[in-house]
Amino acid sequence: MFDHEKNQFVIRKAKIKILIVGFFIGVVFVLFSGYLASQYVGRTEELRLRNLKQMVQLARNSIEPILWTDQKGVF
Repeated sequence: MFDHEKNQFVIRKAKIKILIVGFFIGVVFVLFSGYLASQYVGRTEELRLRNLKQMVQLARNSIEPILWTDQKGVF
């Protein structure tokens, strides 16, 4: 082999390795991003549900005394 051909071969091998490593990093990035997005959506749903439960509890605590006095005929 001539030096020129040997250099081209080495460069081609390096390019292939760079492409493989880049592809692997890209796949890992996409999978990790999907995982984080899923975690974020799940956490957001959980917080919204907790907030909704608190609002329902507040509404119920506000109206229960009125219903109780109405049932007893205090009005």
